[in-house]
Amino acid sequence: MTPQELRERTWQFSRRTRRFCVPLLYHVEHAHPAGQLRRAAASTASNYRAGCIARTTRNFIAKLDIVLEEVDEAEFWSMDLQDAGIKNTELDWIRDEARQLAKIFGASRRTAMRNGDRRRGAA
Repeated sequence: MTPQELRERTWQFSRRTRRFCVPLLYHVEHAHPAGQLRRAAASTASNYRAGCIARTTRNFIAKLDIVLEEVDEAEFWSMDLQDAGIKNTELDWIRDEARQLAKIFGASRRTAMRNGDRRRGAA
């Protein structure tokens, strides 16, 4: 997957999550987890975009660390909403997409770290 495709995928993750969360913001029980999920998904996308223009490998890895934290948080809040009784296919998609993105970004981070080590002369 190219960086552009991954930027588009994180953007779609953010958009679909926002659309899912907006109606939940009006329910007392679901407002907090829905807001947290919405912010985590948006942060996943925005921090990946920032990582794509990082000036150094170290900065790129630091942004990927944030992306991993945010996408993991998105998965957590989607689990919280499911536990609170929200059951629908869109929430299932959000949770699955968060898991897939976490795997992709974890692998990207490992690759970037390995490549950064090579540039510094380590084997």
